[in-house]
Amino acid sequence: MINGPTSLACLAPEKGARLIRLDPSGGYIPIVITNRVAPERAEALLDLLTRATAETMGCVPGFFSGNFHINLDRTQVVRREALAAVSENY
Repeated sequence: MINGPTSLACLAPEKGARLIRLDPSGGYIPIVITNRVAPERAEALLDLLTRATAETMGCVPGFFSGNFHINLDRTQVVRREALAAVSENY
């Protein structure tokens, strides 16, 4: 998981970080992406997504958190991200 409001500073993943719960009225935009994967490639995909999120999304103003989950049969990797809303229209 990658936590915390950012400016332009890129983030490194925090080891042992805990899941963040966002207040629905807090002005955040949740993003959930599910990736299907062969079980033997799940760990490699998780590593790639973690690195890519830290190196790209972690540099985006408004990025707040990123969480990654692998299902029990290791065929899906879910990425949850939160961004601070840039407009009240969201």
